[in-house]
Amino acid sequence: MADLIIYNFTYQSKDPYFRGISAATRGGSNNNLGSGKTETSYGYGLTFNFHKLLPKVWGARIPIRYNYTRRTLIPLLRNGTDIVLPDNIREQEKNDLESVSLGVNGISFNHKGNNLLFKLFLNRLTSTSFSYGRTKQYSVTTPFRYGENFSFRSGIRLGMQKPPSIPIFAWTKSIPLLKKMSASRLFLYPNQWNISGDYSRNLSIVDDISFNRSSNISRSLNGNVELSFKIFENLSANLRYRTSRDLSDLNLVRWSVNDPKIGQETRYVHNFSGNYDPKLFKFVTTSINYRADYSENYDKSFESFRSVLSRSWGVSGSFDHKKLLSGGTVSSARRRFKGGKSNREKAEENLKKGKEKEKKKSGKSFLSKPVSILKKLTNWINPFTYKYNRGFNNSIPGIIKRPGWRYQFGLILEPDIGSLGKTNRQPSANETETYSVSSGFVLFGGVRTDISYRKNISQDLISQGDKYKLVNTSWPELNIRISKFKSLPLIRKYVNKFIGVFSPRTGYTRSNRSKFIVNYNQSGKDFESERVTSVSHNPLISINLKLWRSLSLSSSYVLSKNKRINNNITTGEFQSETNSTRRTIALTTKYSFSSPNGFKLPFFGRIKFRSTMSVELNVKFNSDLSVVNLINNPPSTKIDRSDISIAPRISYQFSRQIKGGITGRWQDSVDNGGGGANRKNHIRELQIWTEIRF
Repeated sequence: MADLIIYNFTYQSKDPYFRGISAATRGGSNNNLGSGKTETSYGYGLTFNFHKLLPKVWGARIPIRYNYTRRTLIPLLRNGTDIVLPDNIREQEKNDLESVSLGVNGISFNHKGNNLLFKLFLNRLTSTSFSYGRTKQYSVTTPFRYGENFSFRSGIRLGMQKPPSIPIFAWTKSIPLLKKMSASRLFLYPNQWNISGDYSRNLSIVDDISFNRSSNISRSLNGNVELSFKIFENLSANLRYRTSRDLSDLNLVRWSVNDPKIGQETRYVHNFSGNYDPKLFKFVTTSINYRADYSENYDKSFESFRSVLSRSWGVSGSFDHKKLLSGGTVSSARRRFKGGKSNREKAEENLKKGKEKEKKKSGKSFLSKPVSILKKLTNWINPFTYKYNRGFNNSIPGIIKRPGWRYQFGLILEPDIGSLGKTNRQPSANETETYSVSSGFVLFGGVRTDISYRKNISQDLISQGDKYKLVNTSWPELNIRISKFKSLPLIRKYVNKFIGVFSPRTGYTRSNRSKFIVNYNQSGKDFESERVTSVSHNPLISINLKLWRSLSLSSSYVLSKNKRINNNITTGEFQSETNSTRRTIALTTKYSFSSPNGFKLPFFGRIKFRSTMSVELNVKFNSDLSVVNLINNPPSTKIDRSDISIAPRISYQFSRQIKGGITGRWQDSVDNGGGGANRKNHIRELQIWTEIRF
C-alpha cells in the first residue's frame, strides 16, 4: 500500500534579471534584463492507484491522475515598448495562466480465473482511458481565454487465440489422391477481432483586445474494426475498417436504432487482404495474394468526397529442383502411396514377398541412376523464385454517393455512383504490372552468385493531358561474393588464405527505362519519348582487408554509366543524347586498442583503468561527368566535377562518463562544367570535443 498515493509539488520564482548560464549579457551592460518579467509558477499533482484497493488476483490497473499548475508573468516593461512600468501598473499587464487536468489512463484487467465477467469482458478491454482538462488565461492582448477538452477512448478484443474448427474433408482420408486434404480444418471464428473507438470534445472561448468574444466547439468520433480470419491453415483474410465523424453540428446527430445519423463523416477507410498458400508439392511453393484499399476524404468546400481505390493481386513462390530430384523416384512415390506403415512392417512384407521386392529393386535401379546423375549436374544451382503482381489505382474526386461494396473490394473497376459533384481536382487512374525471377549458383563451394530479372510496367489510364507508359527492365542483376572454397582442387589452401584476408565482392546491374506517350497523335500507337540505359558496377570491386584483430582496411570502387536519349514529342525525331559517368572510390581504415592491464609508470607502479582508443581514416573520391549531344550541334559538357575528402578521427574513451576526441576534414571540390564555369571549393575543418557526464 506504500504506492497507493503519489504526490508531487513544484515551485519556481524568477526576477526580471534572471539569466541562465548560457545567456550572454547584451552590450556588456550589467543592468541588462533576462526575460524582463517576474515569473512565478507552482503546481502539484496527485496519482491515486485505485487498483491497489482491489483484489490482487484481478490483475487490475486503474491509475487516476490529477494535476494543477498556475503561472504568472508580471512584466517590467510595457508590452511592445522599452518603457518601465510603475509598480501599481504592472499588475494590470500581467499574464496569468491556470490549468487543471484529470484523467485515467490505461485501464486494464488480467484475471486468471474462469469468472465470465473477466473472461468475456474486462480482460478483453484495450486502451481504455478518460481525460478532462481546463485552462484559463488572462493577458493584455487576450483579456480572457478559456479552453476545455474532454476525451474518452476504449476498445475490446473479441477474437480467439484457438478458434473452434471442424475437419470438413475427413472423408478424403481413404482416397489416395485426396487423402492429404483430410487434415484440413475449417475455422469457425476469427482469431483476431478488435473493436475500438474514441470521442473528444473541445471548447474554446476567446476575448480579443476590444473585448469581442468568439467561441468554438468541436466534437469528433472515431471508430476502428480489425478482423483477421484464418479460414483454413493456408487460407486467411484480413479486414480493417476506420471512420472519422464530425459531431459539431447537433442537427446531424440522431441516435436512433431504426434511422441513425452520426454526424458528418470526414474520412472512411477500409483495407481488405487475402492470402492463399497451397502446399501441393514439397518442391514447389506458391502464394496467391489479393489486396484492396479504399478511402474517402471529405472536401468541405465542395461538400463532396475524394474516393481512392487501390487494388492489387499477385502470385509468388519458388521451385526447388533439389527436393524434386531427391524425392521423385518411383520407389519413394510407391512408399508414399502406401503411407502410414513403419520400417519394421515394410521389412516384414519384403521378407514375405521376395519376388515383388526384386521387381521394386529393379525399378528403383532403372530410375535412380539417371536421377542421381541429374542431381549431381544441377546441385550447384540454387532454387528459383518468381513473383508476379498486377495493380490498379483509381482516384475520383467530387463523389456525392458512396460506391457499392463490389467496387470497394475491387471486384469491379467502374463505380456505380451516378453524377459527380463540384470539385477542383481531376480524376486519375493507372495500372501497374511487375515480373521478377531470381536464382543463383555456387561454384566450387566458394563463388556465390545471385542473378535476377525484373520488369515493371506502369501505364496511365485516365490523366489530365498526355498519358504515359513507363517500362523498367533490369537484366541481369548480379551479386557475386567470394568466400572460402570447399572443393577447389590443388590450390584451395592457398586461395582460401588469400580470400580470408581480402573478402572480395562485386556486383553488376544493367537496366533500361523507357517512357512512352500512349496513343500518340490518336494514331493508336505508343511513341517512345525517352530511353535511359544504365550500367552499374556496385561495387566493381570491394575488399575488406583484415591485417590483424585491431587493424582493418576496407575499400571499394563503384562505377555507373547512364545513357539518356530524348525524342521530340511532336515529331518523334531524335532530339538529344546525354552520357553520364560517375565514379566513387572509398577507403576506410580503423585501428583500435584498449589497455585493460593499465600502464606502468616510474615510481607509481602499474595504474589500471579501462580505456579504449580508436583511430579512423576515411578517404573518398567522387567524379561526375555528363556530356550532351544535341542534333546538329557539337557535344557539350554539362557536368564535370570531382571532389576528394580526407577525414581522420581519433576518439578516446577513458570511462563511461568521460569521452573525447579530435575530428578533421580536408575536402577539395572542383567544378569545370556548366557553360565553361570553373569553380573550386576548399574545406578545412578541425573539431576537438570532450564529453563529461555526471
